[in-house]
Amino acid sequence: MVLDLVYNLSLLVALSVLSGFVDAHWPRSKLTGQILQGFLFAGVAVIGMLRPFVFETGIIFDGRSVVLSLCSFYFGPVAALIACVPPTVCRIIQGGGGAVCGVLVICFSGLIGVTAWRLRALGRLHPSALTLWLFGVVVHLVMVACFLTMPPESVWKVMRQVAPPVLVIYPLATVVIGKVLHDQERSHSLLQELRDSQERYRSLLENMPDAVCRLTPDGTLTYVNKEYAKIFAAPGEDLVGKPIWGLIPE
Repeated sequence: MVLDLVYNLSLLVALSVLSGFVDAHWPRSKLTGQILQGFLFAGVAVIGMLRPFVFETGIIFDGRSVVLSLCSFYFGPVAALIACVPPTVCRIIQGGGGAVCGVLVICFSGLIGVTAWRLRALGRLHPSALTLWLFGVVVHLVMVACFLTMPPESVWKVMRQVAPPVLVIYPLATVVIGKVLHDQERSHSLLQELRDSQERYRSLLENMPDAVCRLTPDGTLTYVNKEYAKIFAAPGEDLVGKPIWGLIPE
């Protein structure tokens, strides 16, 4: 059972890395990015649900709680809503005695994730490894509580055999996937700050009243601002790449 759960979660860890690609092209700060992230995590969750650990007929376990809670945590309510709908439909179609529990787990994973997202937006929560682990523990304690909605003859068996590994493995998986998402977020944030800084620097140089240029050690121009280009009455792009000595009249 533990091996099946670990395999399922490792698949979800690998697939969740795709989130970085989406975030690089469609930032999470935009509605389009949030929508795409929602569909991506929904797809990841459903893939996990199609290869679950089957405890009994109709009672299955997979990594959807980890994926959906983290999607909600990192990408907010729009992504959370989109991510939770397909797994909910999938779990209803799968049916069985664990269907109600499965749907509740999906809903609570999204709600807890959005709550954490809100606290983070207010500056009250930082996604450290400890925070992510505690977040995973809370999500999966609620998941264990949802086990009580299963058929009475299955509840005790599930509590005894499934709850312990779930409370150990799933929070650890939350930390692993959460750190991947956090590192991606930091990388994109740093790159954006660098782009903004470069743009401010370029704007400052372009609008300076003084002539400014940048040279290689052998005197080749690599940058000229507008004032410098005016000196030679030529477009700046025509000057870049030429040796400065060739521009000075003899």
